[in-house]
Amino acid sequence: MALSYIILDEAQVEFEAIVYYLHEVLKSPQAALNSIDEFEHQIELVCENPDLYDLSRFKWLARRGYHMMPVNNYGALYKLRDGVISVEHVFHQSQDYARLGL
Repeated sequence: MALSYIILDEAQVEFEAIVYYLHEVLKSPQAALNSIDEFEHQIELVCENPDLYDLSRFKWLARRGYHMMPVNNYGALYKLRDGVISVEHVFHQSQDYARLGL
């Protein structure tokens, strides 16, 4: 049985900024749509198997239970909280995601 999920407000804002950037700045509506579709697809996979992706490569985040889910050139930090997948941050994979203020 698949778990449910939540996207924290900060992660929602981060993801919306990415979609806006792809659509409005890069003028690539297709890239924006592809990112939305891939994000939804990855969340579905994680809800079926929360351990699908490894714990964060940063030990202090891994100790707190954070996994890094790839989404095209982006990534999302998520963890299992009380039986619910919690998506907590979304960022470009070139970013030092350990500095997101977790």
